Amino acid sequence: MRNVVIFGASTFGEKVFRSLSERDNITAFSDNDKNKHGSLFCGVRVISPATLSQSDEYDIVIASMYHLDIAAQLFDMGIKRFYLSHEFFLEEEISEIDLRSRTHLIKEPDKLILLIEHFKSSSNTYAIKRMLKYANTRLKCVVPYKDNDGGLGGFYYDLLTAGSIALTHSISDEYKKIKSFHMWHGHSVKSSGYWDKSLTDDKKERDHVMWNQYDRIYVKSAMDKLLLSASYGICGERFEITGYPRNDLLKHSAGRQNLSRILGRSIDEKIIFYAPTFRESERYGNEASAAGLLFLWDDFDTKSFNDFLKENGLLFVIKLHPAESVHCDVRKGFSNIVVLDRDADLGDIHFYELLNGIDLLISDYSSIYFDLLLLDIPIIFTPRDIESIRELRGIRLEPYDFWAPGAKACTFADLKREILHSLKHPDYYSSERALMKSLMHKYTDYGSTKRILDSIEHIMLGERQGDFV
Repeated sequence: MRNVVIFGASTFGEKVFRSLSERDNITAFSDNDKNKHGSLFCGVRVISPATLSQSDEYDIVIASMYHLDIAAQLFDMGIKRFYLSHEFFLEEEISEIDLRSRTHLIKEPDKLILLIEHFKSSSNTYAIKRMLKYANTRLKCVVPYKDNDGGLGGFYYDLLTAGSIALTHSISDEYKKIKSFHMWHGHSVKSSGYWDKSLTDDKKERDHVMWNQYDRIYVKSAMDKLLLSASYGICGERFEITGYPRNDLLKHSAGRQNLSRILGRSIDEKIIFYAPTFRESERYGNEASAAGLLFLWDDFDTKSFNDFLKENGLLFVIKLHPAESVHCDVRKGFSNIVVLDRDADLGDIHFYELLNGIDLLISDYSSIYFDLLLLDIPIIFTPRDIESIRELRGIRLEPYDFWAPGAKACTFADLKREILHSLKHPDYYSSERALMKSLMHKYTDYGSTKRILDSIEHIMLGERQGDFV
C-alpha cells in the first residue's frame, strides 16, 4: 500500500479518492484554495501545496481539470514526478508523469503539437506529418509519443511547452490553455450538430460550446464554412478556407504501389474502393453477414460478386470504419475482395496515400467522395438506407441525388451494371462531378498543408505568406 496525496479537493478529487482508497493510503488532499486548508475533505485533511515536496514517502496524484497549471506549479516547486488521473490519460487508472530530466518549462511559440486522435485513416494532422517534407515552415511540428522519447512524460512536457495544437476531433481540457487549430475529419451529407435529430439538446449545446473554443477552424470551401457554422453555431471569424492536408496526399503518393505493398501482392486488376459511411445509429450483431454489412440487398451474394470481379479483372477493396469492421466476415476465401479494416493494416501509410491509384469509388454518404472529386474518377452511390438516415438523423444536403454526383445502385444487378459502365466510360457524370467540386473545393492545387502551416505561423510567429479567408 502506497501513501498518496491527492491534489484537488473537489468533486473530481472525491472521485479519485473513492477509486484509490480501496488499495492506497490517502494521507492528505492538497488544494490552492486557502479557505480549504486545515479542513477535512472525504474525512482527510487538506494541506497547502507549499508543504509538498518531491518525496519517496508519498505520491502526488493530480485530480483537477486544471492539471496543466498544477503541473507547472509543482515543477516550479521542484516536484517533477507526479501522477495524473484524467480521462484522456486513462491508459491506466492513473498515469505517471516523470519530468525529472527536464530543467525548465518555457513556452515555445513555434512548437505545434499534431495530435493524431482516434483513427489516423482520415486524420488531417497525420497528413500534415506525412507532408512536412514538402512544406517549408518555421514551426516545429511534434507528434506525441512518436517524436519524443519520454513516453507519456514527454508528451506532457510538450503540452506544457507548446505554443499551439492542431487536432481533428473534440477539444479536451488539456488544450484549453494553448492555441488550438481544428481541421475536422470530414463533412458528409448527413446532418450534424443542431440539425442532427438523434442528439439531445444538451449534447447539441455542448458541441456548440466546444466548436467556439477553437482559435481557428480550417475548411475546404465556403460551403464547408456555411455547413459547419449553421450546424454548430460557430462565429464566422473563426474559419479559414485552406483545404484539407489529407487531400494533398492525393498528389504526393503512389497509390497502386502503396496498396500492392500493403496487400503483399502485385495488382494487375482495375481497383474499386468501397468506403461507406460510419453508421453510428446502426448496431450490427455478431450474426451479421458480410453481404448484409456491405449492401443489405436481398439479392446480393458475396461469392457471385467475387466471380463477377474475377471475370472482369477487378479488385474490390473494402475500407470500413474501424468501429464497424469487426463485423465484416470477408477475410479469406475471396480472391478479388480484400478488406482494410484497421489502421494497423496500413502501417505508416495514410489511407489517402492509396486513393490516387484507384479506378472507381463506391460510397453512400461518406465525406470521402467529396474529397475524391479532386481526382475526377467515377463514383457509384449505394444509398441503401437513406430513408432510415433521414428519419433517425437527417440529411442536411437535399436533394440527395444532386449532392451525390454519380450513378445510384439500389440492387445487386444495378451495382454490376454500373460498375462496368462507369469503368468503360470514366467521363460518366463528369459534368456533375465538376459542378460539385466547384462547390466543395476552393483550391485544387494540393497546397492545403502549406496554407495551414502559413496561417499558424502568422498567428503564432507573425508574418504571412498569403490570404486564405
